[in-house]
Amino acid sequence: MLSLVVYLPASSRAALSELDPVTILAEPIPSASLNASTTHQNQFSEQRLIERGMTTYSDLNRQIANFHFIDAGVGSYTQGFSLRGLTNTDIFSDPAVVIYIDDVPYSNAGTVMGNWLNAETVTVYRGPEPGRLGKNAYAGAIVINSKQPSNTLRTALSYETGTYAQQKVTTTLSGALVNDQVYASVSGEYQARDAFLYNSYLNTTPDEQEHVTGQAMLKWLPNSAFDIRLIVTQQDFDYGATRWVNLASPDFFTVTSNVDEQLEQQADSQALRIAYTGDDYQWLSVSSRRYWSMNPNVEDFDLTPEPLLREQTLSEQAYSQEWRLQPKAFNSTWDWQIGLFYSHIEKQGVVNSWFYDIFVQKCVKTTQHKSIFGLRASRLSRFPAHQTLFSVTHRLY
Repeated sequence: MLSLVVYLPASSRAALSELDPVTILAEPIPSASLNASTTHQNQFSEQRLIERGMTTYSDLNRQIANFHFIDAGVGSYTQGFSLRGLTNTDIFSDPAVVIYIDDVPYSNAGTVMGNWLNAETVTVYRGPEPGRLGKNAYAGAIVINSKQPSNTLRTALSYETGTYAQQKVTTTLSGALVNDQVYASVSGEYQARDAFLYNSYLNTTPDEQEHVTGQAMLKWLPNSAFDIRLIVTQQDFDYGATRWVNLASPDFFTVTSNVDEQLEQQADSQALRIAYTGDDYQWLSVSSRRYWSMNPNVEDFDLTPEPLLREQTLSEQAYSQEWRLQPKAFNSTWDWQIGLFYSHIEKQGVVNSWFYDIFVQKCVKTTQHKSIFGLRASRLSRFPAHQTLFSVTHRLY
């Protein structure tokens, strides 16, 4: 092989040109105060949620690294939230990723139902939050804040349609009942679709779905210091049947069950949120109650005409109280927050199983959580922001 390399004199090369200067502007990294963004936090504004078509928790799968939402096909029951490899178990364990909606915590992943209604921001904390929130979030947290009503009357209506006769209608109405003092907002969603599955044994389509969700907020500002909100939600979901099929079947959309399967879940919640902003401090109190039930859940365990059946009824009622205290303005050398949290959760279940005979199982479980939590963040100008977090939790069964 013969190579020939020729070097040209510098005068024959293209003349170099000098580029215009480029100025890069950046703000200093904010200190780790309660209101400042942190490196392990992702926040989605209302505009970003619309642009990316984000309306539910499964949409976070393609937005958040190391986050995974697990849908087992039994409605909210047995679903999971996984972050950084940490997750909850299938059935009513403590959540690794805690859900807060308008400062109201959800007791576990199995009671989280439906899409986000009237959401203004969705914030995902990708790491433990023992000092920020009362409910222990050892893997992370998803914090959702609803859009607040104002003196301006606002209405919104959207309609979506798709294959399998899918329809979704979402509406919101908000405004002032008394200008600058009393406000109200109402949001609702209706969603339905035809079945995916066909039962060749019963000649039915078992998994037709119909979901209804409603949310209402009444907001009262008696003076410049107090912000009092009453929040009520109602959800009624009919899933038709669990989406379980036999993997050995040549057609995954055809089942041969001898049972008319059913799956219905209901939930309602009430919360009173009282915020006080004084000259030096901010104080927040959130009292909530949430009831969730799965009634009924009728499943054919062998997915054949053989008599193997389970009928299951579950319910959970959760009460919680959370207080938080923090400075009004984070301008001192040290920022801090301290809080108290209490919850009382009662679960009840009845399982009837048939296999040429009947077996009945009943269970009642009560759990209480008590915790004191807080954090302290420094604002030392010569060093990166530093946080000290603490949480002391007492749990009773």
